[in-house]
Amino acid sequence: MKLSKKLGYSWPSSVTGNLNAHYINLTIFNKKIFLIKNNYYIWAFLILKISNMDTKKLIIIIVVSFLISGCYNQKLDSDQDSFDNDLTVKAAGELPWDFPVKPGTEGWKQFKTRQEMVDACQIPAHLLSSLSTSDLTDICLGYPLLNNFVDYNGWNNGLDVLFEDFNGVRELFKREDASKELVKRYRAKVENLPASLAETGSTLRFMELEGLLSRYQAKSAAANENYREILRNLAIGYGKKTMFPEYFGALSLGTNLFAATHIILKMYPQSIEMISSEELRIIYSGHLPGEETFNIINELCNQLIQ
Repeated sequence: MKLSKKLGYSWPSSVTGNLNAHYINLTIFNKKIFLIKNNYYIWAFLILKISNMDTKKLIIIIVVSFLISGCYNQKLDSDQDSFDNDLTVKAAGELPWDFPVKPGTEGWKQFKTRQEMVDACQIPAHLLSSLSTSDLTDICLGYPLLNNFVDYNGWNNGLDVLFEDFNGVRELFKREDASKELVKRYRAKVENLPASLAETGSTLRFMELEGLLSRYQAKSAAANENYREILRNLAIGYGKKTMFPEYFGALSLGTNLFAATHIILKMYPQSIEMISSEELRIIYSGHLPGEETFNIINELCNQLIQ
């Protein structure tokens, strides 16, 4: 049985150009306008013949299109604000420790450099080892700079920076049960779709969890079952994401495949010979590879989760 039928990995049927884009069509004065939504931005384009358009009407169309664009971006900004202060399982007040300064506060606005932000977010050394893995996981998921790894051209580089900067994730990944805690939260998000989207206000939480799961390194042969469990849940997550294309574009699907590829290469290192270096670079940059490579990853995943 193909994995695409069993767990959800399937090549998007409507792959044409940039998968991040979704479209809104409007008609004003019998002229077609389409707004292109791409990740966190929106662009407006006018399909019309300028020479046949009254100047006043043209100005009205441009103003209306960019007003809509502005409203959409304000909604995204609002979603980001609610996301920044979200903790997956426990509220900040229920945890034994919380970040003393957070985005949106006056204290955060006083920071002049990124390093100042990083320094302010370190967990006190005397608490690190005493935190339960469950609490530490929730604290790490509330790290204000957690999603910055997607800003790097190579997400591996971005995750390297995350691990260098934050003592919380370094401590978390020393623990063998880290993968179980991360998978538990990821599975809860997936199973609660679409309700979980309303809870967080952003799809970034899925991407963060997938990025962290990509970094899991089994510490013993017996722990290889953890890889299998991660891969199984990523496949299910991919399938569920494709059911909500208005929320999960190519960037989000790419994060899932990025994590799955990392886990596959850890379970079966020889498989790297089946993927070209260029296609691997594309995956590690957070983009979807060509259909042939996608199908290779699909089949490998299917074999490894059995």
